[in-house]
Amino acid sequence: MDESEDMPKDFIKLKSEKLSVDEVSELVISPYCGAVSLFIGTTRNNFEGKKVIHLEYEAYTSMAETEIKKICRDVRQKWPSVKHIAVHHRLGLVPITEASVIIAVSSPHRAESLEAVRYCINTLKASVPIWKKIFPEVAFAQVGPREIIGVQAAFSPRFSGYPHGRPYVLRLLPSLLSVCWLSAVYS
Repeated sequence: MDESEDMPKDFIKLKSEKLSVDEVSELVISPYCGAVSLFIGTTRNNFEGKKVIHLEYEAYTSMAETEIKKICRDVRQKWPSVKHIAVHHRLGLVPITEASVIIAVSSPHRAESLEAVRYCINTLKASVPIWKKIFPEVAFAQVGPREIIGVQAAFSPRFSGYPHGRPYVLRLLPSLLSVCWLSAVYS
């Protein structure tokens, strides 16, 4: 195979299925490159001292793909020797320890691919319209005599029933990705 048959390619995918490190790394392998650098972002079991059950990602898909293409163009301008770039991001629910994002870059030498991978993930997090929802473990807090309420995820679409027949009001904590507390409405 001559080098013209192995033209630089970008592989961009946003999907709800489990991501495969093997699949992504295979995409960027080239006989002209001595380095393949990978970044694998996984769901951890904690955030700001709170236990996390899972994450959920949403995206403005067409705009996200456009922004990732811009990142790939920027990488090629900054590191012209980069051969192939793959950026796969998971959407929907992502359990603990599973990959949320995998970025792979191939180049003739390691320095360029390592720098390009770091640039890709940092720029993706800063500029691509993909939103992370963090779902913490449910906890309980005493708010008054006989009043026990649950803590739910910050962006949870539903909350469990209304104990004692009273509705609850959401009160967001300072961080948008933090949990919201439910407090009883006393009439």
